[in-house]
Amino acid sequence: MTNKANSTFDSINDTHRKLCFVTIGATASFHRLLFASLTNSFLATLTSFHYTDLILQYGLDGDGVLAQCCPADEEGLRSKCGIRIAGFGFRSEGLAREMRAAKGAGAGFNAEGCVVSHAGQSLPPVSAAGIFAR
Repeated sequence: MTNKANSTFDSINDTHRKLCFVTIGATASFHRLLFASLTNSFLATLTSFHYTDLILQYGLDGDGVLAQCCPADEEGLRSKCGIRIAGFGFRSEGLAREMRAAKGAGAGFNAEGCVVSHAGQSLPPVSAAGIFAR
């Protein structure tokens, strides 16, 4: 599968970009987190907090979850509920670029966003609003 995360970083030049980066790890399978991250409820919550992009590091076999929940358009781009969506399984150079982007400090992102990661075990579901409440 083509890595659309880099093309999403490089091809969009908006004045306001805010990233939610969801990572499950490169060798893990955590489909529940991926499915939850692609629900209309979660994406609507991201939109309400002015997020523009969601990037998923989906691990070994999460590309099917991404394709099922958010099919690509004819140009290979994905969006849902007003959020641009990209994903990748593994990147040998690590996640520094995504981490900087989530801080609003790189790759065209200029507003501080967030990183969502698994806790190593299945936990009871949390509402999307609860994740972003301060």
